[in-house]
Amino acid sequence: MLSAFFLTISCHHKVINTEVSARKIVIQVEMAREIVYQKPANFVLKDELELEYLPLKATEYSPQWSSVKTKISERKIKWVLYSDIPIQANYGFGRLSIVNPGDSINVRYNGKKSVFAGKGTDKLLIWEEVRGVGERMIQPTRNNLVINSVEDYLAWNEYIDNKLTQQIAILNFYMRRIQPFEYDYFKEVIVSSAEDDRLQAFSVLKSLGKKGKLPNLKPSNLSAIWDSTQYKHWSQWLRSLSDYYGSLNALYQFNQFEVQNRFGFELNSDSFINKEMRGYMYYDNAKRKFKGLLRERLMAYTLYKLPIAKRNVGSPIVQSMLTDYYSQSRFPECKKWIKSLEDKKKEN
Repeated sequence: MLSAFFLTISCHHKVINTEVSARKIVIQVEMAREIVYQKPANFVLKDELELEYLPLKATEYSPQWSSVKTKISERKIKWVLYSDIPIQANYGFGRLSIVNPGDSINVRYNGKKSVFAGKGTDKLLIWEEVRGVGERMIQPTRNNLVINSVEDYLAWNEYIDNKLTQQIAILNFYMRRIQPFEYDYFKEVIVSSAEDDRLQAFSVLKSLGKKGKLPNLKPSNLSAIWDSTQYKHWSQWLRSLSDYYGSLNALYQFNQFEVQNRFGFELNSDSFINKEMRGYMYYDNAKRKFKGLLRERLMAYTLYKLPIAKRNVGSPIVQSMLTDYYSQSRFPECKKWIKSLEDKKKEN
């Protein structure tokens, strides 16, 4: 899902500051009277509300959000913060995907929908239109985890393609109304979300085959389905990026499945029974197939998810991966993060 895009893994985190040189951001929300003064009251609205914000290019797996609180006055909430870089913001019942230094965003909320106005809202209105594509389309099944056959998966594959085509078309239509970095950011969110949905659906299909619930789905058939649905234009574009700050969910799962596909999804071989060796193959594939910051984040995330978090860091295979990872000179912030995890694991 699109929301999944904002959960990321750590390399570095540029701190938002409140120095005089930073630029002012104003976000004001006006709530409908029936929300604040309900009759009968269904909930008690606090007298203050918190807004959390994060640099748009945060690369942390579990990022630390900054926050600011303000009191509610006559159904209005006004937050003032300072940043010299673009941010994303959450305020309980709403989210602003991009807010730039100097923006002054006004939001009117009626309990179901937000209406935007003010300086810097063009990008938010465009994003709402992009998101609206999915709301208008009919999904093949209740969600992409409800896959009961190859036909269900292929229907989801087609649905995702159609949705992605429409969303990219809308974004391209409005390209001149937004800044280049905003266009690139939205495109990454759209494609990452689409491929995440596609991979989740494939994962369910793979699981059904492994459990024998689809007797006609042999590993060779699964490989053919993988090859025909997972190497499309936009998925390859996403994997070709270098300076990528978005969610690693789809990319991490793709990397795993690509390795498994080399074995025809026959996962009972000695290489896959040995979990540390399996982790090594995932790490090596990420190292060879990706580039730049994306490559670094994916290697670090693979170390975190498999050997560092769950395995014995003193084993020869894990130590081989760590030695190789530390020997590479770029992105020292990522190395520092992995080293802290390694040291913590050794202490425990």
